[in-house]
Amino acid sequence: MTLHSRWLEFARICLTRTCIALNAAGLRFIPTDGRPPALTEDVREQVVVLSQLIYLESYMFLVVDGIEPKMTIRIEKEFRHDLQASVCSLGSDVAV
Repeated sequence: MTLHSRWLEFARICLTRTCIALNAAGLRFIPTDGRPPALTEDVREQVVVLSQLIYLESYMFLVVDGIEPKMTIRIEKEFRHDLQASVCSLGSDVAV
């Protein structure tokens, strides 16, 4: 809403505070030890919040103020490199 209302400075403040809380809580896409949790509604919500933070900081960099993304580097690295995702194939004749 802050971006839509053109409160760009307040949007940056909110993003900074959110990233501080994210890092203080140690939120991650995948746990540091043990098996990943079942895909419950809470886990989906956490994944959405993390991915939206990456998107918002990148958007702020590209469109708003040009401040290079630094606050979401940890979760973006985890998303791009550590998160294992694969495509399921329905049959041998389906091209992926």
